[in-house]
Amino acid sequence: MPWHHKRACAWSVHVAKTYQPDAIVGLGDELDLYALSKYPRSHNLYTPADEFRRGLEAYRAHWRQLQDVAKAAKCYEISSNHVDRLRKRILERLPEVESLVDEDGLFGAPGVSRVRRYTRIDGVQYEHGFRAKASAHAIHNQMSTVHGHTHAASLVWHRNARGPYFNLECGWLADDQAPVFNYVQAAIKPHILAVGLITNGQPQLLRYPGK
Repeated sequence: MPWHHKRACAWSVHVAKTYQPDAIVGLGDELDLYALSKYPRSHNLYTPADEFRRGLEAYRAHWRQLQDVAKAAKCYEISSNHVDRLRKRILERLPEVESLVDEDGLFGAPGVSRVRRYTRIDGVQYEHGFRAKASAHAIHNQMSTVHGHTHAASLVWHRNARGPYFNLECGWLADDQAPVFNYVQAAIKPHILAVGLITNGQPQLLRYPGK
């Protein structure tokens, strides 16, 4: 955000209302912070401060909508590489203030617990992810894993000595037509609007039905 796909985000709220989950996990990249990236500046749409403010307002509004329709759900947001751009730029210039850079205070939303690397719920690991190959996340963990990062979407099953486990790659809810994403179009194709759903231990990949 603020480069989110507004209709797909509204659809995700409808999904939460329909399924009434026990937990909702945001898989990171809730803010892109393009203005703080090191990619060529072909699109200077906002100042860093303005992009941050607009993105954070939209992000918190989205969580409020999710919480309004799924009141019993515990809510989590996992730290990620795009959000980490702000901390990196600060520490490049002022490394001595590292202890003062509080991610929870900068990016937090009321009622949402921030998670540094991953969280495990009912035997499933949820993480933002960092590997180029989607299924490598679950293979590395040797357990069922739900992640984002790749901006694509897939569901793949594996097996080890303990039995079957899955890798659920959950896509994203961003607008791939937003000009800021031109700088990594080749790297993050295909862009798939989707969310993941785990019901009684069984994974589903729900793709946004619109355009």
